[in-house]
Amino acid sequence: MSVAEQRVADLVSSVLGQMRVLQYTEGTIRSHIGVYRRLQVFSDTHHSGGYTREVRAAFGESIEKECMDRKCSIRFLEKYQGAMNKLDDVALGNPIRSMHRPEVAVAASIFDWCIDPFRCYLQQRLNHKKVEGTVRPVAQFLQGVEKSGVLSLSAITPQIICEEFERATDKYTYTHAMRHFLKYAAEKLLIPYDYSYFVPSVRHHHTVPSVYTKRAG
Repeated sequence: MSVAEQRVADLVSSVLGQMRVLQYTEGTIRSHIGVYRRLQVFSDTHHSGGYTREVRAAFGESIEKECMDRKCSIRFLEKYQGAMNKLDDVALGNPIRSMHRPEVAVAASIFDWCIDPFRCYLQQRLNHKKVEGTVRPVAQFLQGVEKSGVLSLSAITPQIICEEFERATDKYTYTHAMRHFLKYAAEKLLIPYDYSYFVPSVRHHHTVPSVYTKRAG
């Protein structure tokens, strides 16, 4: 997103205008307006009506907290994310995307309620292509944790984290994803401590060339 601050009201006006040209239904437009009204109040209160990367992230965190407190449905998060994606398109000087790629299905567990807020958290920090690659190992970890008899995130321990690391087929991806998730979980007070430091490190394997030519000299 551009460093220069833009006005929320101007961006919203452009988004809604494009949506009407693209013949979005009035129900969808009203749904977006509901999100934008909340954003406008948030920005007016904290950031003088401006829209920047920082405003976007702060507003996203407030939505995440609300979703965690209320255990909101996936539909709630999809509505929020779709509206904010369009605003980002306009802020970057691009036409709005009429469709956004759907999220990939992930392993299911009793901890599914925290997957979508975690996904939103990542979308503020990672490239879109990396988000699902980070979410999937975390969902698999949570499914494994449930199968082992742990029914609360607060009951996760460093020992469990290391045991699941040993079971992971792609240890590098597990390490990367779990460090993100455990930092997030500690920040949101879902676990008592930041256990990301207990996730084992993985060294990259460098293949030795099959043919080695000694440099002359």
